Amino acid sequence: MTDFKPLYFNYIDDQYPFKRIIKKRRAARAFAFDKDGHLLLHLIKRDDIFNKHEYLETPGGGIKENEMPFIALKREIKEELGREIIKSIYLGRMDDCYNLLETANEVYFYAVILSDVRFPIQKISRGDSLIAETKVLTLNEAISYYEGSNEGGISFLVKRKELPFLYALRDYEILSSLEKIVPS
Repeated sequence: MTDFKPLYFNYIDDQYPFKRIIKKRRAARAFAFDKDGHLLLHLIKRDDIFNKHEYLETPGGGIKENEMPFIALKREIKEELGREIIKSIYLGRMDDCYNLLETANEVYFYAVILSDVRFPIQKISRGDSLIAETKVLTLNEAISYYEGSNEGGISFLVKRKELPFLYALRDYEILSSLEKIVPS
């Protein structure tokens, strides 16, 4: 990994009409790799206020009050993937908003390697119910999928949020650096 510094992005929701922002949501998400270097991404299927969409999204979710982002991520990974994080690198932060939900988002992204040990998956939140399945892809397959998804709406907002971090994973060879980190 050469000279990688955490990334920061700030995007405005240009897919849905702006009303107002009344809530702030903090979340932690992960580009989660198994020990073979495959990326686990959720296939999200929804038909709701955002209309009908199908797209890939990283595992993760909301940060509780007084919870640190990485602690929230560990909890979310165990709930959604039934695994523990054994190595991690902080990739950066994305600030954006969802106009339909009147919510500003502050999202912390990590790259992680997961344990082989599996625990029961616990779909706890409403967002968890949107997970149709978890796809296992190579990094290049994931990038190709995101690049090829041209839908607008929520799927475009997620693509715009996550694709820059996928590029960083590839361009800075972050996975190979992550594999060299001694487990904590």
